[in-house]
Amino acid sequence: MNRSRMQNPLEALRQGAAAILFGILVGACTNGEIAESNGQTRSGGVASGAMSDTDSEHADNLADLWNCDLDHKTAETMQLFELDHQQALLINDLTLLGLDELLRQGSLSSAGLEQLHAQIESCAPSALADQLSDLASSYQGYLQARIELQALYPSQTLDAAQLRAMHEEQIALQADYFGASTAQALFSEQNRASGYMLERMLLDRDTELSDEERVARQAEIEARFAPED
Repeated sequence: MNRSRMQNPLEALRQGAAAILFGILVGACTNGEIAESNGQTRSGGVASGAMSDTDSEHADNLADLWNCDLDHKTAETMQLFELDHQQALLINDLTLLGLDELLRQGSLSSAGLEQLHAQIESCAPSALADQLSDLASSYQGYLQARIELQALYPSQTLDAAQLRAMHEEQIALQADYFGASTAQALFSEQNRASGYMLERMLLDRDTELSDEERVARQAEIEARFAPED
């Protein structure tokens, strides 16, 4: 598959969003449900102005390190990018919500990425600007490649094997663009949810199963996709 960059990724995303099962499944329910179920919904603004040394030592997210005026919308977005104890970006499923928000704001176009980097570099440590810009650029490339993947699978004619293959190829794309460990941190919950939805849909489609086989199959699906403790 040709994974070259497309000229207008945001327009292509809008045109292709309805064409793929997993785009609908993931976009409609996974990210929001993950944040809500983990109690990670962020709201409220952050006070403007420079942070004190004491405050910055205990920064929990990028908004805490912001030393420019911070409006409500920017505050909510930057709160989605959590920091570890070394004040580097902490990569998790909440980070994916932040990247999705940047996409909605138009920050993943070529011009948008440059503006994003400049804004963060002027208002937060430059290392974080580089890290978030690299992450956003990888996400842009992944979304473009996913659109190309969608084009290989006509959505109205897919059998079970093709649907599973498409799901696995989408997971492989994540590793291609982010590396295995970062992809796992970003997408593990999303992949678990979309895999579960896929298998439940295929189970509902299968009219040849007996009642006993259907119950056993459903139990196997529930066990396989149960959230990790």
